[in-house]
Amino acid sequence: MNTSAAQRLVTPRVRSNPRRNRPSRTPAIPRTPPRGKKPLSDDSALLPNGAREPAPAPPTAAPPGGEGNSAPTDSVFSSLQFSSVHQPLETSPSKALRGRTQTIKMPDKRGRVNTLVGTNELAKAGDLGKAVLAEALGTLFITYFGIMACIALVPGSLTQIALCFGFLVMISVQALAHVSGANFNPAVTCGLLVTGRITIIRGALYIVAQCLGAIAGAAMAKYLTPADKVGDLGATLLHKEVSAGQGVAIEFMLGFVLIFVIFGVIDPNKPEAKIPAPFAIGLTVAAGHLSCIDSTGSSMNPARSLGPIVLINKWDNHWVYWVGPIMGGIVAAILYQFVFTARSMEYSQVPGESSSEMKRLGKTNDNNA
Repeated sequence: MNTSAAQRLVTPRVRSNPRRNRPSRTPAIPRTPPRGKKPLSDDSALLPNGAREPAPAPPTAAPPGGEGNSAPTDSVFSSLQFSSVHQPLETSPSKALRGRTQTIKMPDKRGRVNTLVGTNELAKAGDLGKAVLAEALGTLFITYFGIMACIALVPGSLTQIALCFGFLVMISVQALAHVSGANFNPAVTCGLLVTGRITIIRGALYIVAQCLGAIAGAAMAKYLTPADKVGDLGATLLHKEVSAGQGVAIEFMLGFVLIFVIFGVIDPNKPEAKIPAPFAIGLTVAAGHLSCIDSTGSSMNPARSLGPIVLINKWDNHWVYWVGPIMGGIVAAILYQFVFTARSMEYSQVPGESSSEMKRLGKTNDNNA
């Protein structure tokens, strides 16, 4: 036996089967996993022992700026990543937030000046025009009917004149307060202006309208009254025994009490008043006239004093009726604004009660019991 024959006997002959190497034409049927087990992903790799290795989870991108809504599975990562989302924003602009940007728009100097002056109100010329017209009309009513009470054909008592002015202010405020705020008085306008409740442009237009309305009312009263009954046209003049300094002090107190009452009734944080605001203001005007009408004429309103003075041309001590009420109104406005303004958290609304003060007093009594 030769060498080649011996090798054929020792080495087994391996034949290749071409059918085994051909790809199967039958589609693979996916196997249903047993209950309680999740199907393996096609992307998972086979381990050496034949088991499948689960595919790695795709990396979770952190939400940019902390604004994402998907929560990660790791609790530690969740607390670190989303802690800045649920925390409130810092109110102080000096503190920077981690992981997010905070933009705080601070008003510039030009914006503050525009707000104070009121240039933005010029864009709403229609509303501002109606308010200015309401101021002129209300002051015209007060001046005209007040002068007609002073120069009546059958002279009345000072009580009648005082009550007439009080009623006129009350009905004018009730009718036009929703349009302009019902100032009808330069002293009231100056008090609102110094406390920032109205702008400079609106305040200046109000005062001009009040003066024009008072002059128009005085002119109507003059030309609708017989010439022999006009007299001083109801002008506010100092008594011969009252000096200019005393007149300023008297008008100061009249302006002070009027503006102080007005700021009290328009205070939004005070308890609900049992009497309407126009009625309280009208009573204040009537009380001022009853007390001082024989001393200074009880102006309380520089525009009301200006109207008849322009027509009778008697300017002696007229400055008293501008300096006194306006200074009193400014002092009263500042005093109430910074000392007597009701706190917003001090009172609370009581459903079904006329005054919210009752609830605060009721809680105090319950705690003391």
